Amino acid sequence: MRRALRYGDGYFPIVRPLGEMRQQLEILREEAERQDRSLNGFPILALGWSNILSKPDRLDRDRQPLNGTAVQVTEDLLALRNMGMLHVGLFFRRARTKDDFRRQMQVAAGEIMPALARSAS
Repeated sequence: MRRALRYGDGYFPIVRPLGEMRQQLEILREEAERQDRSLNGFPILALGWSNILSKPDRLDRDRQPLNGTAVQVTEDLLALRNMGMLHVGLFFRRARTKDDFRRQMQVAAGEIMPALARSAS
């Protein structure tokens, strides 16, 4: 984070458990203040491995962020946005088939993105 702030034009963390993301963003803000660097115009784009499921397959406490039902993934994205994370890239690398990949993309476009847009207004 120090190098990103000192030499870079943005910061691109991998999505981790939400408590860790909250802590990481707080450290980034503190370091930016220490370096007297504004985070305005400093893009922060989280990269997350996602698996959008049709139904939950494990207990919620064992669930990784951005993995679960459309509702769960939406809630994770809202939590990240509330922390100040405005850009998150979803990678559907756990899709087992082309059809599953296509289904997850359709759910993201048809359910998750509209839900995020509605919550922003």
